[in-house]
Amino acid sequence: MEQLASLEIQNHDSRFDQLNRWTSVMMQTFAAKAYLRFLTDYSHQSDLSDMDSLLRHQGYFYCFLNSYWKCFGQSKGKRTLKASEVLSSAPEILPIHERIETLRHEAAAHNGQSGLDFSAIDVTEFDSHFLIEQKYAIALPLHEYTDYNKAITQVDQYVVGELNRTRNSLVQSLGKPIQIAP
Repeated sequence: MEQLASLEIQNHDSRFDQLNRWTSVMMQTFAAKAYLRFLTDYSHQSDLSDMDSLLRHQGYFYCFLNSYWKCFGQSKGKRTLKASEVLSSAPEILPIHERIETLRHEAAAHNGQSGLDFSAIDVTEFDSHFLIEQKYAIALPLHEYTDYNKAITQVDQYVVGELNRTRNSLVQSLGKPIQIAP
């Protein structure tokens, strides 16, 4: 299979592999925060009464759900977060985290019963034929975005804290300061 993305690494040093694993998680939190910001901005700037706008909004929402959940999903060689550790200092966020998980599994990744979309047909019978009207409805949980922001902020703070702890541990073991480029 053709590789789609790659970086040329000039100076790989396996002593920093633990630190590198946090880079991947940080990118997912960055993406999740960006998609949530796009959603908030888009919902205020757009007329969500037409299908194109709804589908665009739904796309951003699914991207948010997937980016957030990638932090917790099982992965080979990448850091996987545990909700019990990330949310231990903020247990009030756990129901929000679980809601994101449910929506990711039931709406963004699989065809479940999320309540965010509904399809049906209307059948009208005439003497000479049947008329079928296909209908599709999308619900947007706009009122939940503030809660989602609390959850991703908590995850982001945890990841930054763990990255800094990992860096500090490396400083101790290597005996030199470590600077992270902006």
